[in-house]
Amino acid sequence: MDILIRSFLCFFRDSITASIAGLLIILILKLFDKHISVRLQHALWIIVVIRLIIPVEFQSNLSLLNLLHENHQNSSNIENKSTIKSMTYAASDFLREGKIQYSYTSKNQISKVNQSPSKIVYSRENIIKEYITSRILGIASFIWIVGVFSIAAFLSAVRLQFKRKILNLEEVRDLESIKLLNECKNKVNITRDIPVYICDNFKSPCTLGIIKPKVYIPKCVCTKNNLKQLYYIFLHELIHYKRMDLVYNFLAVLAVILHWFNPIVWFCMKRMKLQRECACDTYVLEIIGEEKAEDYGMTLINFSKLVSSNKVPRLAVFLKRKIKLKGE
Repeated sequence: MDILIRSFLCFFRDSITASIAGLLIILILKLFDKHISVRLQHALWIIVVIRLIIPVEFQSNLSLLNLLHENHQNSSNIENKSTIKSMTYAASDFLREGKIQYSYTSKNQISKVNQSPSKIVYSRENIIKEYITSRILGIASFIWIVGVFSIAAFLSAVRLQFKRKILNLEEVRDLESIKLLNECKNKVNITRDIPVYICDNFKSPCTLGIIKPKVYIPKCVCTKNNLKQLYYIFLHELIHYKRMDLVYNFLAVLAVILHWFNPIVWFCMKRMKLQRECACDTYVLEIIGEEKAEDYGMTLINFSKLVSSNKVPRLAVFLKRKIKLKGE
């Protein structure tokens, strides 16, 4: 239980500090959006993610969370075990009888003021405060770990359900599509074999898998009339792999799992996802050139119409990306 409370306090402290950093980044981007490149904006969010998933302790006497952490650590590291037991007996007596005995024999003995300096004298207020604090921290840490495992279990179930759906997917074998894919791989200097699968249930293309990445595209795209559109889709998804966006997305999901109690973390990770897509689009425009920027923009708009038929909020993401692209 002590390890659980320490872990909770550590992540809670990191969640507060990372949230402050995230809000500062949002303010900076609002003020200097046109002067900061999209890639740098995404890099700033990566720093926040690393801060969220890798606990780093900063000593500060002004930090309330540090004081709680040190208080809990000191109370759990008292060298004399009989003193800890005495505290428990004394707190129990007070809650049961409304009084505290300041001297115990043998096992449950609380030292007096005139005894050895290594002994600790606890007043009634200190015992009550430490008892209540430990109870609150214990309950809060238990709720936190239950939430972590619950979200992780839910995401695992979603992943398993997704794997069942893609078991019998058809891999793209069309010669023109394969040729187009290889051309895009040469454009972004990728030599690894990345298979492409056709999925009827997908309305938007995506790339999944960190160790074994695969590209999934809607069936409506794989037609001879949409080769130009298919070229942009391949290029976009391969750049996601090139930029290691799959890893960054995994780290963002991990940060949300560990800090599920903090709505600011959810908001920051959503902003990071938007910046990731904008950075990917910027990379695509650098490769295809300005003369094809309009065609690529129309591809995004067409997909936004397709996706937004049942999910209107996703259209806003595409529109934001379009505005970002205009600023590049």
